[in-house]
Amino acid sequence: MQKSDRWNRVAWTLVGLGVALRLMRYLLAFPLWGDECMVATNFLTRDYADLLRPLDNCQVAPPLFLVLELTAVKLLGFSEWSLRLVPLASGLAALLVFKHLASRLLHGPAYALAVGLMAVAFYPLRHSAEVKPYAVDLLVAVVLLALAVEWWRDRSSTRWLWALVAALPVAVGLSFPAVFVAGGISLLLICELLSSRDRSAIWPIVAYHAALAVSLAGLMAVSAATQLEAWGPMMRTCWVAAFPPSPLHPLLLLRWLTETYSGHMFAYPLGGSAGGSALTLVCFLAGLAAWMRRGDRRLAVMLLAPFGLGLLSAALRLYPYGDNERLVQYLAPAICLLAGLGIVQLVARLRPAARGWVLPAVVGLLGVIGCGEGVFDLIHPYKHRCDWDHQSFARWFWSQSDGSTDVVAMPQALNAAVYDRTDYCAYLCYQAIYGRRLKAASAIAGSPAKPLDCVVFRGDQSRPKQPALDAWLKQFELRYQLAGCTRHRVKTDVGPPHDFYGWYDVYRFVPREGADVAQGDRQTQRK
Repeated sequence: MQKSDRWNRVAWTLVGLGVALRLMRYLLAFPLWGDECMVATNFLTRDYADLLRPLDNCQVAPPLFLVLELTAVKLLGFSEWSLRLVPLASGLAALLVFKHLASRLLHGPAYALAVGLMAVAFYPLRHSAEVKPYAVDLLVAVVLLALAVEWWRDRSSTRWLWALVAALPVAVGLSFPAVFVAGGISLLLICELLSSRDRSAIWPIVAYHAALAVSLAGLMAVSAATQLEAWGPMMRTCWVAAFPPSPLHPLLLLRWLTETYSGHMFAYPLGGSAGGSALTLVCFLAGLAAWMRRGDRRLAVMLLAPFGLGLLSAALRLYPYGDNERLVQYLAPAICLLAGLGIVQLVARLRPAARGWVLPAVVGLLGVIGCGEGVFDLIHPYKHRCDWDHQSFARWFWSQSDGSTDVVAMPQALNAAVYDRTDYCAYLCYQAIYGRRLKAASAIAGSPAKPLDCVVFRGDQSRPKQPALDAWLKQFELRYQLAGCTRHRVKTDVGPPHDFYGWYDVYRFVPREGADVAQGDRQTQRK
């Protein structure tokens, strides 16, 4: 077997592992965590036209991503499965397209290692099962780069350039940071146009830039401008650590850049803050040096330009760059490609006796990391424990009825009026998912012959408007009598330093004896 065939088999094996890990995480149906719930509640009451208005709960997302999410919910119902179907499809497609991209740019062990880094990296895996647009960001970046590389390999044909022109409006509508990747491709196209005597590509290149300009203008007019106007100031405050310090403070800027590039941004396959990804950064730089020596400098410009454009955008306070990896998934293809090449370059510097086993050991380590992530997901099927508590209560409460008890919820508008300082996102999502046969408490008519359990949610800092709560309880007096209230406490924050809790108050009502019950039974029998 030739070495190229062997490394191609290794790459496919790692892709298989990556696919299995993504499917497993999806099928485990992790509880929706805070940010997911805040996005998902927008699909409970909105129609397509409403998605163009600023989203609720301080959320910002590309319009076509929102359209795909709402379509999945309308076709398949509101559930963890439907909400995460688009990210899952994007994560799987991104991995497969990246393998193709890597095979065009690298060969041998560098190709297999780049694919392996993407396949088992924690963050692309995680975002493939989250109700957020980050997996779509990765897919869009990989597809645009793959189209550009296909043209680079066959510059005598313009079909791949026209494919890029056609893909741009969709890419920009699906992913805000697609503009950074498109900008890198723009530099490649301009460099090639200026240095080549062949003018056959001039019109598709002009069309590419026109499509990019029109797509950006359309995005701002349709969606982005209103979202930024509504939530921009809040988002800038939230992501202040993701923006670089002023150049007037060079030491602070140098520290920020060091922490950014050795932190979560380069966590492939694993890493963290405080230099936790420094090893990947070293491999990346080694790969970049090797790439420049190979002479493919224009492709290097295409891969590196999104870093510079993202940093410039952050300096202008337009889009976050540092502090968190999820907003920079568009950089993952370049990081994995160059880090894979860098690993091979660093191994080549070892003694001959070590070279034969180090690369297989690295491949084995990637496999161990992937399997370890799968085992961790199985024994820890949630992002935060408090999310698990919310989901567990909903599963218990809405499935407990065996026909002998009615299970209902206080209407959300009334709940919000009684407890007005409560974060209802998780409560509403789980109520919609697990309370499909939900009855509004105010809609219960007649005198039923069975008990009624009604749930009310309140937050840690929320105090009831007692007259409104008393009035709601009083409406049941003719048909029921209140038997008691059971309170279930769940944590509503991630952890220290805050300790905020929420309570599910379950009011148990039992039918009153007498004429009202009998009358209710007769009405039920006639129906």
